[in-house]
Amino acid sequence: NETPSTSVNTITNLTLFNVNISDLTGISGFTALEVFDCRQNQLTTIDVSQNTLLTHLYPGLNQLTSLDVSNNPNSTNITSLDTSTNTALVDLDVIANQLTTLDVSNNTALENFSCSDNQLTSLDVSTNTALILLVCKNNNITSIDVSTLTDLEDLRCHINQLTTLDVSNNTALTRLYCASNQLTTLDISNNTALTYLHMGGNDYLAAYGAYNNLITSLDVSNNTSLETLYCGFNQLTTLDVSMLTDLTY
Repeated sequence: NETPSTSVNTITNLTLFNVNISDLTGISGFTALEVFDCRQNQLTTIDVSQNTLLTHLYPGLNQLTSLDVSNNPNSTNITSLDTSTNTALVDLDVIANQLTTLDVSNNTALENFSCSDNQLTSLDVSTNTALILLVCKNNNITSIDVSTLTDLEDLRCHINQLTTLDVSNNTALTRLYCASNQLTTLDISNNTALTYLHMGGNDYLAAYGAYNNLITSLDVSNNTSLETLYCGFNQLTTLDVSMLTDLTY
């Protein structure tokens, strides 16, 4: 239904919860909109690029495959997200919000998952066995079990509170970022495909005011594909890289 154009540009709060709509044509006219709830409908796309004053957007329980909020600088700080019914999700990116919990146990098709720069203290990815990319940097995660992620190629869990990290089952890993945790050991003997290892030390981390790890020894004898190795700001006393003939940095 159309709303008279004389009023839509003054509406600040709009709720369209569970009204069985599949099209949001005309929402661009709500230029004063700050709170928009369109949960539990049949929407496949949501265009809020003209609603630049949005502070709260609730798009859950639809049929979205992507959501662009690049024109909504005030609405990106979501505190909760329900993806339990979105079982076909392949890509999920919820970086730079205020999430303290995130349940992705039903999203078993996920291949690329980024939840960086939130306030997560735990993350369960045990059911997400299709993951190829997992980026969970800059949270407060104390432990993470990646043992079931045998297809994982890129793991970025730096700037957290990890005390242990077991990547022995992740034999497909080519890139591993684990700097700025509280690791005392790191066993990468099974990760023979690694080309990039970042376990401590560079200017990028310093920009976060981040501390590094406490690793006392590192055996890279099996990692002959390594091209880039960051291992600064640990407690290494020796390091043998003589077998890393592809090492360039």
